[in-house]
Amino acid sequence: MMSELSPQRIQTGGDPRTFSEYATLRDEIGKLSHPARPDVDWIHVEQLCLALFERNGVELQSAAWYTLARTHTAGACGLNEGLSILEAIITRQWTALWPQAMQARTDIITTLVRRLQNILRCWTFQREDELSELCRSKKLLESLRDTLTCNGMSEAGQTGSLYEQVKSAIAHLKEGVVTMPQVIAQQAPEMLTRRVYVIQPEQGVLKPFVSGACCALLAGAMVLGGFGWLSYEQMQQQAQLAQQRRVKEAIPLERLQSWHQGMTELQHLAEQLNGLDKTRGKYLTVSELKSSIFSAMQAFNQHPPVEEQLRRYAEGEGNQSSEQVQTGMLLRQLEYRYRLLREEKGE
Repeated sequence: MMSELSPQRIQTGGDPRTFSEYATLRDEIGKLSHPARPDVDWIHVEQLCLALFERNGVELQSAAWYTLARTHTAGACGLNEGLSILEAIITRQWTALWPQAMQARTDIITTLVRRLQNILRCWTFQREDELSELCRSKKLLESLRDTLTCNGMSEAGQTGSLYEQVKSAIAHLKEGVVTMPQVIAQQAPEMLTRRVYVIQPEQGVLKPFVSGACCALLAGAMVLGGFGWLSYEQMQQQAQLAQQRRVKEAIPLERLQSWHQGMTELQHLAEQLNGLDKTRGKYLTVSELKSSIFSAMQAFNQHPPVEEQLRRYAEGEGNQSSEQVQTGMLLRQLEYRYRLLREEKGE
């Protein structure tokens, strides 16, 4: 039981570049800048960060990568876990934090902010619990922005722009602008989403330790209370749950058949018409022609392709808020299906 585990501690880390986990992390995150844009295994990134936390402690770069990974795997709740870690180490350990160079620190923060902004643009929100998570994000970002400004970071690493983006999302959610079901920024299961708490320091020697998906920081170190290190079985279960979410969120295979079915109907009609040219005395009645065209149109209209959804959104047809949500949802569902198909083909 989680309540039976005693609080553990993890230290602030030094230069992580000599650790194998760091090299693997750098290569995995590097996929984001690769021209071919291969898929990033965010669960693996998260696990590598946790392993690095345990071996080396927490420093700015791995904390930024962990924040990015948790945002991908656990939505707004994961974002807040990462921001809590960053806010704590930047507020309490700035002078000792790796890397020491201000430009390197600025690059890490600005890169993280840019990538988080891209993620948030793809999210939709509706539920009340999402509002509370966003309000927490706003407070953490405000604290980060003010602390970075006081520490002399240029433009606070662009955290102000992310703050404004979250603030805007909160305003839209309060106004009830988004009315479609939330399908993108889904929260991870409760057992995988661990809250971050900043705990006051205690006396004693700090022992390196990392908890499953939760870290809490204090002056000079982090205290991780109430959670244990993820076992291999737990990691396997986490990966399995993530796979199940991808399958559930992927576009249904039967929906992919609509356009093909419509084209097949038209091809059949074209062959019939071409056959009439070769055979005298044969013809299609108006009723037969209308029936064939209706069947094709029915297939096309059953599930409009993403190109049609984008056209509607681009030309401002219908309810734009609804079209935006529908378009984002369809693109995301197609992406999940594409990834699953690649996995099935062993690519």
